[in-house]
Amino acid sequence: MTVLTALNGRIPSSLLVLIERGQSLRSDAAASFLREEAAGMPKGCLRSGYRDLDAQVVEVARAKAGLTPSAAPAGQSFHGEGTAADVDEPARTWIRAHGAAYGWAKDHVKNEPWHMEYDPATDRHIPAPTPAKPAPVTITPASRPTPAPITINAPEDDMYLKFATNGSGYLVTPDGVLNLTGQEWNLFQRLKNSQAGDYTGDQFLGAEIDIMAAALKRLKAQNA
Repeated sequence: MTVLTALNGRIPSSLLVLIERGQSLRSDAAASFLREEAAGMPKGCLRSGYRDLDAQVVEVARAKAGLTPSAAPAGQSFHGEGTAADVDEPARTWIRAHGAAYGWAKDHVKNEPWHMEYDPATDRHIPAPTPAKPAPVTITPASRPTPAPITINAPEDDMYLKFATNGSGYLVTPDGVLNLTGQEWNLFQRLKNSQAGDYTGDQFLGAEIDIMAAALKRLKAQNA
């Protein structure tokens, strides 16, 4: 149920929303009123909404002059909370039929069928709050342990090159066989004998020894 507060008639403008005909309502009441209009309630029928203290003093004077049936003292009217609306036809009939689901109650003031009051606790059309976006999660991949180095301790004489008649070449060691790359093949052509066959480590010259070391490094990586 809406209650009177110390801000009655002193509602900050930042909490008020202009609806129509120069009339405003408190932001939650205004949002509900606009939802009713979006649902089919005729527009342009809000005669009186929020009243500050001065406006309510004027309304009391009108009541004393017989120009309106009644008016609560300044500071004690729900118009001062921005949650009361005096509504003209045909919107009044629409609210009487559908307004309860939007939080609007009727007939709270005797002899004022136009007076409607908003209670957010009974508004079944308040949108659900937008879920907060989850904070970004940084996933750090687990570091892979560095594999222990593989040591190839084959004696030089246990390693040899094998040239095939189809133009391919291989480095043969007790640890495995490795295809030669094109660059390695070209350098190995510098061996004195280039016909197909096997060549032991004693026949490697300086450049070929460097290529052999590179080939062994690739063999270690292949076995890792």
